[in-house]
Amino acid sequence: MFATANELLNEHGTMLFNHLKAAVERSNKIALPLAMDYKQRQEFLFSRHDVSLYVHYPFCVHKCPYCDFASITSCNDDERDRKYTDMLIKEFKSKVHLLGGRKLISLYIGGGTPSLCEPKDFARLLDEVGPYLQDGAEISLEANPGTIDLKRLCDLKAAGFNRISIGVQSFDEAMLKRLGRIHNKQEAIDACKNAIKAGFENYNLDLMHGLPRQDAAQALDDLKIALELESTHLSWYELTIEEDTAFGKKPPILPDEDVLYAIEQEGFELLDKASFEHYEVSGYNLGGKWRCLHNQNYWLYGDYLGIGAAAHQKITVLKDEYAQGKSHSVFSSVSELSKIVTALNCNNLDSINPYEIRRSANSENYLEYFDACVKADMGPNLGTNEYTVVSDEEVPFEFMLNRLRMCIEPVSADEYLLHTGQSLTTLRPQLESMAKKGLIKLESDLSFALTDEGKIMVNEAIAEFL
Repeated sequence: MFATANELLNEHGTMLFNHLKAAVERSNKIALPLAMDYKQRQEFLFSRHDVSLYVHYPFCVHKCPYCDFASITSCNDDERDRKYTDMLIKEFKSKVHLLGGRKLISLYIGGGTPSLCEPKDFARLLDEVGPYLQDGAEISLEANPGTIDLKRLCDLKAAGFNRISIGVQSFDEAMLKRLGRIHNKQEAIDACKNAIKAGFENYNLDLMHGLPRQDAAQALDDLKIALELESTHLSWYELTIEEDTAFGKKPPILPDEDVLYAIEQEGFELLDKASFEHYEVSGYNLGGKWRCLHNQNYWLYGDYLGIGAAAHQKITVLKDEYAQGKSHSVFSSVSELSKIVTALNCNNLDSINPYEIRRSANSENYLEYFDACVKADMGPNLGTNEYTVVSDEEVPFEFMLNRLRMCIEPVSADEYLLHTGQSLTTLRPQLESMAKKGLIKLESDLSFALTDEGKIMVNEAIAEFL
């Protein structure tokens, strides 16, 4: 199933022998445990090719004016949801081979409003996915406070979910109306309290700031209420206006830069005093123990499968010449990958890259998605199995676009190598430019960490790689 170091050695001859020997010695010094329990993984910079599963549920009661996610306004429809779940299962089965023997570290169902779907349907999906989940895998579902009560939350917990993400956005009644939300303040509070009652020790609260006509006091009041509700994770982020949304076509009046600055600075202080770790651009977790494993895998440039209408996926595979004709072979372990890639780097990694990154995306139209699932049975190049290859030239920008969101973790030369198959030496001009601007602290081996200024100016740092 896998192209091993020995197979590569046989294929390329003695050229790699000395390099592989050196790589083994080096990799033995790098702590990359492959079998870890849930809490251990929270404190560990992920192994380089962990894989997650994203599931998209596109149906919503109401389209919020700021939302640019793929969603369809639709009432509850049990028969539709049953058929949709059938297609999700069908698509997942068609993609299992892409795991290459790996276990899923996380499963995340987003939307849309997944909490509209009956828990029994998602239970069927989890039954199918279950054998491919790592022990202690994070299993999350997005929920709208207007669609969940204590019973539904208990049913979701019983179905197998161990993390819930509640889209509150604000506790201010006027703000909720301006945002087009279907819930009120009390429903939001009840949803958060009921999540704990249902047994969700790990729950995220989604909260926006910089809302239409919002002042600093209002934004901070929202944050204070959220902290009182004992969430273990907060997604606290500024409202952005996207072009193809209702707000994009008719922009509301937003706070000025001085107000936005005051909100962020005072908010950072509140969160820090409450022992929330600011580990990614808009992500905060309690005590450094509740990082979102799924999102972190994205930011660390891990692999992920995507099923459902509008779902995307990214999978790293051995190039055909290294996979010996097995187009979906992947490395069986991080240590194996480390040995091979390090060996190639010692030789000339700039000209030898053993693997490629493949992306695919499903149709946003759920009826077209249904049709694609049916066609997927007809062959590997039809329906949901179509993909594009990320070019070597695109990899640095794509990696940094994700990775620099993980503002708290330094980027090592080894990490970049293992994720991309490329050497950081090829990015020396950009990194030196960032260092001169004070955005990063650069080490002699080109490993680097964002400075305090760099964490604020992440977009400028990313732009270096365009």
